Amino acid sequence: MQSAADKGLPIAQYTLSKLHERGTGVPKDLNLARQWTEKAAQNGNVKAMHDLAVFMAQGEGGPQSYAGAVEWFRKGAEYGIVDSQYNLGILYEQGLGISPNLTEALYWFMVAAKNGDAGAPAKVMELKASVSKEAAALAQAQTDAWTASRANGPANGQFEPQAWELGNPEQVMSIQLALTALGYQPGTPDGAVGPGTAAAIRAYQADHGLPETGTVTSGLIESLNAKAGA
Repeated sequence: MQSAADKGLPIAQYTLSKLHERGTGVPKDLNLARQWTEKAAQNGNVKAMHDLAVFMAQGEGGPQSYAGAVEWFRKGAEYGIVDSQYNLGILYEQGLGISPNLTEALYWFMVAAKNGDAGAPAKVMELKASVSKEAAALAQAQTDAWTASRANGPANGQFEPQAWELGNPEQVMSIQLALTALGYQPGTPDGAVGPGTAAAIRAYQADHGLPETGTVTSGLIESLNAKAGA
């Protein structure tokens, strides 16, 4: 893990930071934990962004900086980290590291509530009573339009399928089931790319602007995953 982190792999840097933070396999060292967390955050690891903000807010492993916490909680919040969204609301509400702004605090509590934070609805009700109806309406409109920024996949441990991974029977069977559910005709799900499955893949690729290979590709998998997510 140290070797991979030294070579600049963000997910390794973040994992190494947690080992130092917990004292797992190495002596517990919050200074090193914070240093590796910061490197991972700067290189795009979203969980590290939140954790770095916590280090800064609490002054652990280095100097306390509410302004720094605001910056990194904001980054984590924009990438969809719910705890970052809630904490950013707290900092705006209390004016820690930034000028107090109840409307902005309400907005972030609304976003956190939208994304499932258990404590955020109570803060939303509390702040709605403290701001104007116009400000509350603005915060609600901004919340309705909010979407998470797309994080860098490899930086967060999400890697594209490798060539040696493509086309294994379990994966092919999942693709066959997905194609069947979408109305294509791959035949009996058996984990093998026979003529029927190849034809179904080719038809799906043609309908979705993908290269018509009739084979399992990373583009096919990504497209089917997006369909499943939708």
